[in-house]
Amino acid sequence: MNARLGATAILKDNVHPLTIKTVLCATDFSAPAHAALVYALNIARTYDAELLLAHVLPPAPFDPHNGSLFTTNQIASAKDGLKHIAWSIGKIRHRLLLRSGDVWPALSDIINKENVDLVVTGTHGRTGAEKLAIGSVAEQILRQAHCPVLTVRSTKVARNHAIGAPVTSVRKVLFATDFSPESLAAMPLALSLAQEYQARLSLLHVLDRTDHGYTPDRNRVLSYLLEELGKLIPPEAELWCHPEYLIEFGAPAKVILEASNRLEPDFIVMGVRSSQDHLFAATHFPYSTAHKVIAGANCPVLTVLG
Repeated sequence: MNARLGATAILKDNVHPLTIKTVLCATDFSAPAHAALVYALNIARTYDAELLLAHVLPPAPFDPHNGSLFTTNQIASAKDGLKHIAWSIGKIRHRLLLRSGDVWPALSDIINKENVDLVVTGTHGRTGAEKLAIGSVAEQILRQAHCPVLTVRSTKVARNHAIGAPVTSVRKVLFATDFSPESLAAMPLALSLAQEYQARLSLLHVLDRTDHGYTPDRNRVLSYLLEELGKLIPPEAELWCHPEYLIEFGAPAKVILEASNRLEPDFIVMGVRSSQDHLFAATHFPYSTAHKVIAGANCPVLTVLG
């Protein structure tokens, strides 16, 4: 625990307002993509950022009639879909990008070439007794994008929200941390969101009930953890984010979701571990904490790769 908590001093010395200049929203014209676009527009509007709206034509069998991997109808349909969305966007600065091939490589190329500051993607969050999935593309983006990723579930509210209309005012942000370097990397963005929207910031640390290391002196450990949470907030930030500090017990994903249901935040912010060179690990973590939170949350989840 001490090694992780020691990073809080480093974090506090380097907290500064974040600048989001370019937002990438990946769309396949589905309901989850619509939900993602609603939030991408809201963030682009709030940060005065340029919105890149990208659609990737998936690989298809070679067409011997026109010598192309894609039919004329496929390309025309994709262009029409992007133009229809652009018409709904209004005056927000934006560009339409049409690519082809596997989705993640195409998006990764855009992220690198355009210096994207934030990726927004939609997902079908679903849970079951034996599996939990957010979608392979969303999982690849989450684990490999070297910029923050906002994952939006296709909730009823988001599906029915008009594209150009502002999202309901952001009042609360929930930041979940285990004091690891990955989670601390997400803290500046949680602060930035709270500042930009003048929202209340809740900081949550979860203690697993199976960890009995704190049992002999429970009150002292809890007091220490609350103090460490408090160190994450610069003194001047307390005036506008009105922080609250929470220490709770249980399985991390379950507790984060329970806290979200109780607090009703507009965003959940958390760090995720890098896949490094292990692509299988990047795309097949069905029981990871971030994965479970994204699939079960009733609000968008903003993740930052540590």
